[in-house]
Amino acid sequence: MRSKSPIKSIILVVVILGLLIFLHFSGILSPIENFTLRPLVPVQATVYSWGLRLSYVPLWWQRQNELAEKIQKLENQIVDLTQKNVRLKSLEEENKILREGLNFFERQEYKFVLSRIIGKSPDTSSVIILNKGRADGISENLPIVVSSGVLVGKIIEVDEYSSKASLLTDSRSKVAAFVQNKEEACGIVEGKYNLGMKMTLIPQTEEINPQDVVLTSGIENIFPKGLIIGKISKVEKEEGGLFQNATVEEIVPFNKLSIVAVLVPQ
Repeated sequence: MRSKSPIKSIILVVVILGLLIFLHFSGILSPIENFTLRPLVPVQATVYSWGLRLSYVPLWWQRQNELAEKIQKLENQIVDLTQKNVRLKSLEEENKILREGLNFFERQEYKFVLSRIIGKSPDTSSVIILNKGRADGISENLPIVVSSGVLVGKIIEVDEYSSKASLLTDSRSKVAAFVQNKEEACGIVEGKYNLGMKMTLIPQTEEINPQDVVLTSGIENIFPKGLIIGKISKVEKEEGGLFQNATVEEIVPFNKLSIVAVLVPQ
């Protein structure tokens, strides 16, 4: 048998394609096409849906990156504002001390050096570390005060740019003092186990009462007269004894101190 001519095959294919195109555009094949393509509709819808979702992926990543950048900027702003707030509070505290203590400092033969508490001694909580030292005119045994002449301790050790001070609650602390009343009873204020203060060696014949204010007597060369130490909260008398004792409470809480003024002789 002779094989078909290639030209005839090509002509046949062209004729069939032309016929199909004619039938398609004339609408004759529409029922057949609809029937054939109907099962593919769900597949087509699914493919289209996933196509839409995938088209949003680059946009989603872009928005995530933009959101992350905005969050980072906001966090940086919060940190910056927090730091500024801390600095403002520090300045407010220093200004408060200056306002409250200005009249007192002007009346005394002392100038003052504001010092920030930067730590505490690891040995005891009654020894604080200040950020001012010998380079700022600080020397040993200078009194440290807050507010309007409230004594809180004295300098005990000095380095070039820092110093240590013992608070009045330190067990080694002793200050000559008197009670601000008619009798002006004298005694010694001592630190009590790093927790509080006690005024001892008060003559039994002197009348003292709770709420009486205790001041420095000035008989020492360390503390000027009239610095406030605290106020009496409890009086202890022993029958037949020569002396009485009194518990003295702080005017300002020592554990909340952050800035003090060191009194330096002019």
